[in-house]
Amino acid sequence: MACGPCEKRRQMIADAKKRAGIKGVVKAIPSIVRDTVKNPPNIRREKRNG
Repeated sequence: MACGPCEKRRQMIADAKKRAGIKGVVKAIPSIVRDTVKNPPNIRREKRNG
């Protein structure tokens, strides 16, 4: 399952694609990258004991 910020970014991409197709996605990339830098994804790997 994706974290909250990742889900938000996926939604931003989906909305841009609905509005203007691929051009909309390309225009939305700078704001998505800015959001990623400000609020990085929470990637944690499980520690394996074994």
